[in-house]
Amino acid sequence: MASMPDWGDGFSGSQQQTPWTEAEFSTMVGAGDAPSDGYFAPTVEDVSKRGVTPPPALPLVATGASVARSSSTSPPPPQSASLMSAALRRIAAEEEAREGGGAAAGGGPASPVFEQGTGTGTGTGAGAGGSRRASQAMAPAVGSISGEAVMATSLSPSMKEGSPEYLGSYEEAPLRAGSSGGGDEAAGVGLSLRMISQMHAKAQQYESSNLDKLENQFSIQEQKAETKVGRWKYFAGRWLCVAIIALVVTVFAFILHEGMVWGRNLSWYLVELVGWDTLSEKTAAGVVFVVVGSTYGIAAGLFIYFMDPTLRGAATEVLCYLNGIVITDTLKIKNLIAHTASLTLVTASPMCVGKEGPMLAIGSQIGHAVAKICKYDEYDMRDMVCTGLGAGIACAFGAPAGAVLFTLEKGSHFTGGLMQRLLFCTMLACFCLSFLITGVDDGLWGYFSIDSLCHFGTFSDAVLNNVKQVVAFVIMGILGGILGAVFNILHLSVIRYRKFIFKTPLRRFIEVIAIVVVSGVIAVTMSGVLKTCMPIEDTTTDADLPTIFCPAGSYNSAATLFMNSQENAMNFLFHEATPVSTLVLTIFGICFFAISVYSIGCGVPAGFFMPSLLLGAAVGRLIGELFRPEMEVLAVDPGLMAFIGAAGVLGGVCRMPVSLSVILSEAVNQGSWSLFLMVTLLIAKFVGDIFTPGITTIDFRFKDYPILEWSAPSALRRFGVQDVMHQPVVTLAQYTTRERVKEVLASFTHNAFAIVHCKKNDPGVLAQAPLLGVILRSQLITIIENMDPSNSVIDLTQHSNHAITVPTTVSSARAFNIFRTLGLRHLVVVDTGNVPVGMITRKDLFFLHAHAMHEEKKAQNKSLKDRFTAILYGHSAN
Repeated sequence: MASMPDWGDGFSGSQQQTPWTEAEFSTMVGAGDAPSDGYFAPTVEDVSKRGVTPPPALPLVATGASVARSSSTSPPPPQSASLMSAALRRIAAEEEAREGGGAAAGGGPASPVFEQGTGTGTGTGAGAGGSRRASQAMAPAVGSISGEAVMATSLSPSMKEGSPEYLGSYEEAPLRAGSSGGGDEAAGVGLSLRMISQMHAKAQQYESSNLDKLENQFSIQEQKAETKVGRWKYFAGRWLCVAIIALVVTVFAFILHEGMVWGRNLSWYLVELVGWDTLSEKTAAGVVFVVVGSTYGIAAGLFIYFMDPTLRGAATEVLCYLNGIVITDTLKIKNLIAHTASLTLVTASPMCVGKEGPMLAIGSQIGHAVAKICKYDEYDMRDMVCTGLGAGIACAFGAPAGAVLFTLEKGSHFTGGLMQRLLFCTMLACFCLSFLITGVDDGLWGYFSIDSLCHFGTFSDAVLNNVKQVVAFVIMGILGGILGAVFNILHLSVIRYRKFIFKTPLRRFIEVIAIVVVSGVIAVTMSGVLKTCMPIEDTTTDADLPTIFCPAGSYNSAATLFMNSQENAMNFLFHEATPVSTLVLTIFGICFFAISVYSIGCGVPAGFFMPSLLLGAAVGRLIGELFRPEMEVLAVDPGLMAFIGAAGVLGGVCRMPVSLSVILSEAVNQGSWSLFLMVTLLIAKFVGDIFTPGITTIDFRFKDYPILEWSAPSALRRFGVQDVMHQPVVTLAQYTTRERVKEVLASFTHNAFAIVHCKKNDPGVLAQAPLLGVILRSQLITIIENMDPSNSVIDLTQHSNHAITVPTTVSSARAFNIFRTLGLRHLVVVDTGNVPVGMITRKDLFFLHAHAMHEEKKAQNKSLKDRFTAILYGHSAN
């Protein structure tokens, strides 16, 4: 057995190895716990039986998330090489102090903290008796190479020969999480270091997408050889796919609309058959309404229970995909069918949930399916998913321009070409949906009247042209921000409760049954108790007005709110000129607030836009009715006040002032109102931000998704890339052997490896060799499986991607902006000689931000928002 060359990837010394056989490698590639994207991850037994662990004479030490080998005389790596390690060492010290363990004394420095996979661990120096207990308390499960959950183990010189080599990793294949935790890059305000370490552990489950187009020698040659006809085919093909996406989304939205209308009509038809003249008939009518509505809700829950029990196809996961996070099963056809059928039934039931979030997910899943049929790469596929998302929002609100801004504000990266295709997609979807609904429902083929799933009517008589009216928008902005913050706080409490009580799909299905039954019973009971009969001929709205429990010729205003669809209820609040009972509005607001807060996030598709709008409309209408004389002085009628209140509460819940101002003004066909709406939405955002994050941010953090915001947080300006990068970098020589590639794949869980220069006749890595590119694990596996066995040396530069690099002098904030803007998966840090010295991934950036925020806040008294953030991540320690 020959001595292996100096590889420059952490194996600094020579080591006797037996080359992998074809049978062994094929077995390892085809078996085991392979990651979701098919990347190769060997098992502990595979690695240990090959003897790739270092001999006892050369103990392992770790810096950051990489493993190096040092002799007994060489100094340990600098303790400040990784901020992550420093943070976890501090946790160990705090834990040790609490447990009464003494500090290491007389035995030299403790070995650096070791990080791996889904957890973290710490080494022990001589005399550090409590550090092992602290390590195990911090990281109850540390992912090994295969993803198996194992306890953190000190990396001491007395490691048993043949035991698995615990290898650090950057952008490793996703490993099973053995501990709960949570957080994104914006976490850390008011957090303990223990929570931060748990956040990092849980975030390691997720991979990043390859959103940067692959560029190597082969791709460049293909681009040079591409003809003008080929470029035009590619250009026209993308526009054709966008048109197909718009048409398919329109069909699904139309099916959803017709299913909701037919379901509601069937419920009222059966209720009217029973009648409500006598007390027994009223009781029977209420029972029929509850039973039929509950049947719809139960059927909706069954679709999710059998086809998407984890709700991986929800809007939150779609937004994570567009942000660059790979979440398994998010965009599958199965989820598309399940969510469409379930949403159709949910909207016909008495449940207090919205349809806009699920429509976002449905549009994205359609875009993904079309892109997959067209065989687009991951870069173009994200564009198609983005256009599908915009089409879904446009169909929900009839707001093509607002949908474009929504996608920009929450969805994805943006280019000029994507914006044009997205606007075309949203416009076409709105036209087609309006054409179908108007033709089928009204028989007016060729006309466009109703252009969305959520039709709020038109304020034909209202005019906003007086500076006094701004006062009403300011008041509702402040009140909406406060109510939105309360809504988000209660939403967090509910999802935390749901996480521990309703853990299994069966329990979540039972919860859906309880929610829909309770919602129906409350709606019928309140409609009967608060019955307010008003003459139908006096109404000024075109909303459907239920006449249940009232004599002929009159409608029940309480039932219009409690038992009607949310669109009709808002239409009534916006456009009804006759006074509405303040008692009815108060009771309705309280009941709807409680039910909607609990219903959002249950085991059916549930959006928060429509519940937030209806809640705000009820609050605004209540204020308009209570202070009608004062509102007349401000030239604001109660209906307009309801619309302003709807905008304020929605802005306080989701904090998206740019897109919401356009969406809401387009929804009521009043484009000039966007200026006034911006006042309310911005104030609601600023007031809400004092107390809590937005509801989507809460969901991201609670589900432990490492989301990166558009720009770098200010806290990162104080740190350099050396504080966050993984080092040393695992490298492969430009000309390397097949056996060498096999050994690297078997020894490391990295998803990318740096390619460095070397001479062709010396297939090894030269010291201080310059960087030539980066190659992915999937590419290496493909190369090994398809190469000619007679070739002993591989030129990896032909396949490697041209890497994006930053120098070691760059700040972490600048690295964050480069990483987020370009949609990178790996960012290589190089020195002045272009030698790779570190690697940065999304998880490093979000963890560094969490730590930086902790450092800023640790010496200050906790504010209300700090305490809320600690509560938000408190589920990590439960």
